[in-house]
Amino acid sequence: MTIDPQPDELVSSWLHRLAIVNGIAPRPFAGVLGLGGGMWSPRLDLQLPRDVAVLLGGQTGVPHEAISAMTMTGWALTPLLLPLRENARRNRSTWMQFCSLCLADEAPHFHRQWRLASRISCFVHGCGLRDRCPACHAGIAAPIRPT
Repeated sequence: MTIDPQPDELVSSWLHRLAIVNGIAPRPFAGVLGLGGGMWSPRLDLQLPRDVAVLLGGQTGVPHEAISAMTMTGWALTPLLLPLRENARRNRSTWMQFCSLCLADEAPHFHRQWRLASRISCFVHGCGLRDRCPACHAGIAAPIRPT
C-alpha cells in the first residue's frame, strides 16, 4: 500500500507513514531499504541516497525527483537546520520541532520548515513550535499515525 507525500513533508516523515500504513515498524522498514541503524530517519532528510529514492519511486509511483525534493539537500536555508543529536537530553533542543495542532490535523506529517532553528512558531496555527513532549519532556521518539 502506498500513500502520497504531503506538501512540505520531510522524507523521513513520509517514510515513517509509509512503513506504518504497510504494517511495518519504521526501524525494520529502514532495513528493507538497505539503511543502517542509528538515527537513519533524520539523516535521510539531509541526504537521501539516489538508489533509495529510485527504489521508493518504483514501489510507490512517486517520481524519485519528487522524493529527493523532500530532503533538505541543496536548500538555501541548510545552515539554519537544528543540529542532529544522538542523545536528546531534556535540557537541550532536539533535531526536530513540531506544531501539536498540525499533528492533530487529518493528514499529520512533519514539515521541512520545522527543521529550521529560526522557525519558532507555526504559520498556520500561530502557536509556538515544541521540540519535546510537554508531559514527559522527552524528545520526539514515536512516529505519527498514517493518514
